[in-house]
Formats: sequence, structure tokens, C-alpha cells
Amino acid sequence: MKAYNGKAKHWDVHKSLLEADNFKIILVHIVADKGVILPKYSLFNKENTKQALLSPTKNKHVPKCKIRKSYFEIITIEQFITQIFS
Repeated sequence: MKAYNGKAKHWDVHKSLLEADNFKIILVHIVADKGVILPKYSLFNKENTKQALLSPTKNKHVPKCKIRKSYFEIITIEQFITQIFS
């Protein structure tokens, strides 16, 4: 998922990703502050899966749905690493 200038509030994803048994969606927000890169990590809350699957995209013929920024919860770097390697 990609956002220009960090302004995206939702992204279109394939429904098949959310319908998979063991999926994970991790959002990494990169912020540069005085030459230092500060990543912030968020994990998709699976409790929002049904709601996301019902959110249509602009193009109704594509098997995609819309996931919103509010469907994510902020996680620490340690939780991020655990999610990547589990």
C-alpha cells in the first residue's frame, strides 16, 4: 500500500487477501525529522475484516475492497518484528 505525502486514509486491497486464513497487513508510516527516519508501525485489526470486505471501491467490477486507516492499531517495533517472523 502506498500513500503520497502520508495523506491516504484508505487503500484498495484484493478481497482474496482478507479472505485468506492467516493474513497480516502491516502499515509502516515513515516520517523524517531533522534527517532522522522515524518509522511508525500499525497492524490491521482483524475484527474489522467483515466491515472492510463490505466497503466497495470506486470501480465496482474489480474484486477489491477498501480498508481504512482507522482499521489499524499502532504497534511497537518489537511487536512488528514478532508479526513479521511469526
